[in-house]
Parts: sequence; structure tokens; C-alpha cells
Amino acid sequence: MRLSALLPVLSAFGLDVIDEQPYLLHPESQQEMWLHNLHFALNATPTDGWEERFRTALLECLNNQVETDSLLQLVVSTGLSGRDVAILRTYSSYVSQWLPYGLATVHAALIHNSAVAQRLADLFRWRFEAADQSRADAEAALLRAVLDEVASLDHDRILRAVCETVLATTRTNAFALNADGALHSTIALKLSPTMMSMLPLPHPYAEIWLDGPVVHGVHLRFGAVARGGLRWSDRRDDLRVEVMGLVRAQVVKNAVIVPTGAKGGFFPKSLPDPAHRDAWMAAGIAAYQCYINALLDVTDNLVDGVVVKPAGVVCYDGDDPYLVVAADKGTATFSDIANEVSLQRGFWLGDAFASGGSVGYDHKAMGITARGAWESVVQHGQLAGIDVHTDPATVVGIGDMSGDVFGNGLLRSTSVRLV
Repeated sequence: MRLSALLPVLSAFGLDVIDEQPYLLHPESQQEMWLHNLHFALNATPTDGWEERFRTALLECLNNQVETDSLLQLVVSTGLSGRDVAILRTYSSYVSQWLPYGLATVHAALIHNSAVAQRLADLFRWRFEAADQSRADAEAALLRAVLDEVASLDHDRILRAVCETVLATTRTNAFALNADGALHSTIALKLSPTMMSMLPLPHPYAEIWLDGPVVHGVHLRFGAVARGGLRWSDRRDDLRVEVMGLVRAQVVKNAVIVPTGAKGGFFPKSLPDPAHRDAWMAAGIAAYQCYINALLDVTDNLVDGVVVKPAGVVCYDGDDPYLVVAADKGTATFSDIANEVSLQRGFWLGDAFASGGSVGYDHKAMGITARGAWESVVQHGQLAGIDVHTDPATVVGIGDMSGDVFGNGLLRSTSVRLV
């Protein structure tokens, strides 16, 4: 085992490694093996039973089931497991998207207020593992009392944002099992933004935030029935800002056509060198599949017209089986991949889950684009004896000038006059 890989993991737990002594062992009738004996000091006062929690969490980190960062110090200083820390990490990554603090500051707030971190994890478990609302209400009251003791104003604001987000969570896959019978490494949170006073406007109808070792992502839906593209993003720290800008533009430009819209985005965390194109694309597709699966983990299904809740998921909202996606930047050829996941999981939409796949319409091949719309206008003008490139012609626009069809179409000619 390379020390360059091991030492950062141990340091993340708050272990100050002093020295290391390797031993080469030769067990009888077995392959030789190495024993690494490390001496360390703890930077924090440990709680009872920390050794077993540490061993379990360390293996999870080395097997890439749990991410490695400073938040792992809570495994030693509190009664939290590596899984509890992963849940808090998911909330941390979410609030850091819209609070004026970086992720490191959010982590520091939880680390320096470990009693609050413990209460937050307990509140989450009472709500979604035990499904005991009365106990969760009592835990929330205790948590608010603990929050009143937080000394730092910044930490107070961060911790209250996390608390509010936990209380606004309506579903999670954190305690559901995957097809292999194991817990999901990518944790998805379905949120009700209208319950969050600290979240900046506008508030979507429903929001899904997910985070894990492979990918983190978001899906914003501004109505019960709304569709929109999923983007392969390169903006890890402000992914939600990017997707919110896209969906706001979509809602504006489509206001006359459809009442509302939806958008999503995902950020792959473990991409290899882009020079290795095939490996890079394979890792991106794997992250996309994790993203799609996480979205469906907290989405209802329809079986013979009856709404079926996702297995192992406690739901605090009503029936919500509508989730339809489309292609966007970086995912133009991914619709078949999404539909394959939908079919494997028996989702009620089947291969209609993602538009633009091989069994649907290829809008670019069919000319259903801004350029295609303009060519239709050119042909219409020719039939009317008008050359729209040079002859004055009045036009009526439906939508918004910033829209990709309306705005780009008007840029094709200097002689058209918008009425």
C-alpha cells in the first residue's frame, strides 16, 4: 500500500502519523504479505467505541465507498459512523452551493460544533430510518437549543441552514438498499424548497440533490409535470447556480408554450486524464448512470396505474411519479443510456423516460432546431413571393429574445421587423 495514498486518509480522520514500520510476512503455504505498523497521535479527544467506527470507516474510504475529507474527524470525536458523516457531507455540499461560504468552511462549522453535528445526524435518522416523527420533533427542539449555544455567527448561520435543509427533506435513499443488498454510496435527498426560508428565491416545486464518491448532481423541477435536459457540468462548486440559471431561462422562453420547466446537472468526481478519451468517456457515463439511478431512487413508480413508493424510502410528500429527462450539453448521446436504466429498474415510462433516444425523435437530424425553424420561414416567404433575407417583412415572435429559437431566428436576417 502506497503511503501517499494511505497517509492523507489517516490525516483526514485527525490522526497525526508519527512513524511507520513495514514488515514482510511469509505465512506457511500462503502468498507473502506486508504488515504496515504505524504510530500516531490523536488531534481530538476520542469518544467511546471510536476504534471500531474508525476501522469500518477507514475500509470504506480505502474501498471508495466513502469520500475522504476533514469531516471524517467526526468519526473520532463523536459517535458518528462513516455513513453518518457521508450523510452530513451530502448536506454540506448542498448548502455550500447557495450560502456565501466554501465547502471547507461548512465542514469546519460541523467539526468545531460536534454536538450539533451529532444532533443533526440523530434528527435525520429519527426521520428517515426509524420514521418516528414525534421523536424527530423532540430531537429538533433539542437541536435548536444546542444551536443557541453556537458562538460563531458564521457557524450559526451554516448550521441553521443544514438543520433547515434536514427538516425540508421529504425523501432519501440513505437507508434503502441497492440491487446488491448494500447501502447506496451515492446519497440522494429530495427537498421541498418552499420549507426553506434561508434558500434564495426562486424556489423550485421539487429539488433532488445527490452526492457520493463518484458524482454529485442536482435536479430542479418547477412543476409537478415538467421536463428538461441533464447537463454534464464542469462546475463542481456552483453546480446548482449553473442549473438554476438554465431552468430560469427555460421557464421564461417557454412561458407561452408550456407552463414551467426542469433542468438537471451532474459533476463526475473521478475522471481520468482527458487524453485517454475512451477511459474518460467511460468514467463520465458511469457517473451519469449513478446520477440517473439516484434520481429514480427517490421517485415514485406506476404499476398498472397504481402509484408505488420506492422500497426502503420514507416519504413525507404526496404521490410524485413524474420524472422525464432530455439531453443537454455533454449528454447529447446519453438518452439511450438513461432509458436503459429506466427499463432495468422497471420505471413506468420505459424508453420514454429520456427523450431523443434511438426510439424517439432525433430533433437535430429532423431539422427541429433554430436553424430548421428559420429555413421553414425562408420557404414560407418564398411561397408568398418574399425573400426574407432582403425584403422587409414583419414577424410576430412568441417567447423571449434570449430563447435559442426565437432570438437566433431573428439574427438570421437584417430585414425582418419584429411586431
